[in-house]
Amino acid sequence: MSMHEQTAESERTEHGAEASGDGEFRQIGNSMPRTDAREKLTGETVYTMDAYPEDVLHAKLVTSEHAHALLAEVDTAGAEAMDGVVAVSTAADAPDTRIGEFVFDEPIFAHDKVRYVGEPIAIVAAESERVADAAVDMVDVEYEPQEPVVDLRAAGGTDPPVVVHENLREYGTSEEGFHLDDPDSECANLLTTVTEETGDLETAFEDADLIVEDEYEVNPLQHCSMEAHVAVGHVDGNSATIRTSHQMPHVIKDELSRLFPSFESDDIVVNTPYAGGAFGGKETPIVEPRLLTVARRTDRPVRLALSRHQQYTTSPSRPEFRVRLKDGVTENGDLVARDITIDISVGGYDVEAFNIATALSVSVLGSYDASAVRRTTRAIYTNRPPYGAFRGFGLAEVNFAAERHMDRVADALDIDPLEYRARNLLRAGDRNVNGDSLHPCQNEAVLRVSIDSLDDVAVDTEYPEYATDEWEIGVGHAYGNKSVPQGETNVRIDLAPSGELTARIGAPDVGQGSNTAITQMVAEEFDTPAERVAIIAGDTDETERDMQGPSGSRFTPFTGNALRKAAETLRDELTSIASTMSGLSSDPASLRLGHGSVIDDESGVSVSLQTLIEHGKADDSPLFDGDVFSVVGRYEYTDEEHIYWVPVSQAVLVACNTLTGKIEVLRVSTAADVGTAINPRAVEQQLEGGAGQGIGGAVFEEIVYDGGRVVNGNFKQYRVPKATDLPYDSETIIFESFDTEGPFGAKSVGEVGVFPTAPAIAAAVEDALGIEFAVLPMTPERVMERLTDDHPT
Repeated sequence: MSMHEQTAESERTEHGAEASGDGEFRQIGNSMPRTDAREKLTGETVYTMDAYPEDVLHAKLVTSEHAHALLAEVDTAGAEAMDGVVAVSTAADAPDTRIGEFVFDEPIFAHDKVRYVGEPIAIVAAESERVADAAVDMVDVEYEPQEPVVDLRAAGGTDPPVVVHENLREYGTSEEGFHLDDPDSECANLLTTVTEETGDLETAFEDADLIVEDEYEVNPLQHCSMEAHVAVGHVDGNSATIRTSHQMPHVIKDELSRLFPSFESDDIVVNTPYAGGAFGGKETPIVEPRLLTVARRTDRPVRLALSRHQQYTTSPSRPEFRVRLKDGVTENGDLVARDITIDISVGGYDVEAFNIATALSVSVLGSYDASAVRRTTRAIYTNRPPYGAFRGFGLAEVNFAAERHMDRVADALDIDPLEYRARNLLRAGDRNVNGDSLHPCQNEAVLRVSIDSLDDVAVDTEYPEYATDEWEIGVGHAYGNKSVPQGETNVRIDLAPSGELTARIGAPDVGQGSNTAITQMVAEEFDTPAERVAIIAGDTDETERDMQGPSGSRFTPFTGNALRKAAETLRDELTSIASTMSGLSSDPASLRLGHGSVIDDESGVSVSLQTLIEHGKADDSPLFDGDVFSVVGRYEYTDEEHIYWVPVSQAVLVACNTLTGKIEVLRVSTAADVGTAINPRAVEQQLEGGAGQGIGGAVFEEIVYDGGRVVNGNFKQYRVPKATDLPYDSETIIFESFDTEGPFGAKSVGEVGVFPTAPAIAAAVEDALGIEFAVLPMTPERVMERLTDDHPT
């Protein structure tokens, strides 16, 4: 079963879902080909990176060369004097506002000082990229270098060598900005501390028969989206139009209207029909504010694209994590107490650190039961490039620590790690430490099936090339569980006289196949062929407000539920109109929508949607908008509990080279309970893609710094796994427990595939070589170092 050929075998349990019509779904549950497959395969899809409007100007950023320095002077005269340079903007040309998530701490362009290598200082716009590149070199920046703090431990101490933000408590905050710590905080670089405590922790530890403590470290990595941050903007008077590669265009619109008070929100249009990958790295404004600063100084479109190296410096990467875990257990293997402390590096400015800290505080024990838990997360400023969300808001990284610790405790108790997990596993109907009640789920089946699937692997027969003295084979297994938090989304559905339905979705398709899933949902709701459904996505001028986007595994539940509410309203209106027509029942409840018509099952009479629309227009239906019926559905979830939790497990077979330290992942088995699989093949692809990305973070990927400077910021030096580095043998096992909160019973799979990969591989390496791993990534150098430490000559 080849990951490369996307032919993973799927085991699907019965969900027993009730649906419209005859009780079975017609479109949902089918592996429909992606609606955009042909145009993407043929290269017809136009991404923002492909956009070069007529008369476009090319913009480039001038960025800091120092991790920490005072700015004595920024002289742009040399650049402005060059032929072909149209405009140069600095902090003097930008609004006196600040970018930030919850705390507004980053100026649009640096002034007074810089806080990381890569911080934008100025932007030049020129007739060509060549001239723009040359103009960047002509901007004379005079620095007064300061000592930086780049070590997370040092930065988070009570007496740090450097304070990154001297006036942090004077910055403005959003409505949620209550998180800023007391001005008298002992840690001057502390952005926030999030602490949650449940139960009597002190007593629980006293009652424990065994206490196991350890520390874990996860190093930074880059999102490596195929399409880098890029935007094209045009200002016409008081109106601005920006096309950008971003996950949440409505968020960008709101942020730009806040940052640029001269623009009203309705004067800004943000458009993202497609984004070439995101993975959490495109949730906040990066290039857009800088672009708008210079675009408003010219009447021509301006294009700004980050270089690949700038993706590692000027755009956010995944943070550094340091996790300390202390578990108390009984001699029988009951987990009774857990104390976990997590330090994450904010970088120079808060991109998503507060979001990550908040997410970690409620999700670090979603899988297992414990009577007493304390969770403390600290977000700490350093003089490194900013860090942000990465496929799970830090949960995958902390899950590495938590799952490795489960193995540590099981080993100390001399209990099989699988049985130790099963003993403490939460099941359907249980309440976890957050107070969430687990919805229908097959947690234990998910836990066990992935490792069971490797039982019949005949290693000597299937992998004879590894039957040498230099290779050792190991098997590892890990578990994870992803919650879906609060939020709100709006969806609009238009019904045209032709019977064609158009779903207007605020969130763009970032490669996960969301447009296809929505097409199937609309087709299911109206019992119409998928070919009669169109999607408009990611355009703030054409869609309703959507502040979630494809973020936090929320697209399917939020967009799907909003869509269902709109569909229900539209169906009710159609059957109400039909009930006034001769030949049909006068009771709308006796009518149903199907096959492009409203059908009276008793009489067998049906009326086409086109006829209904004509009647609706004649009767002045309140839903009629121009030539179409138009309905907006809203889904908002504000409950203190999470919507649901999605369980996932992985088992891996690895080969470890004792001479070089190289780790090769030979086989991966992934299992997840996804509620209802809207599109089973797309679910498999998401889970397999997550496993592949997890392998990259576990074995290959790490940003290397020299102080505050990135030294491997390109694909030649930064090791992204190639297709040949991923396992040829991959199995995906899908369980379906119909979820009452999800649309059509569906849950989410956008992030969970990456959660168990790293701890499973670490467990397999330990099985093969007898060495423990508490650090990611497990590079050949680290493997050889551990082998030398554990087996000295």
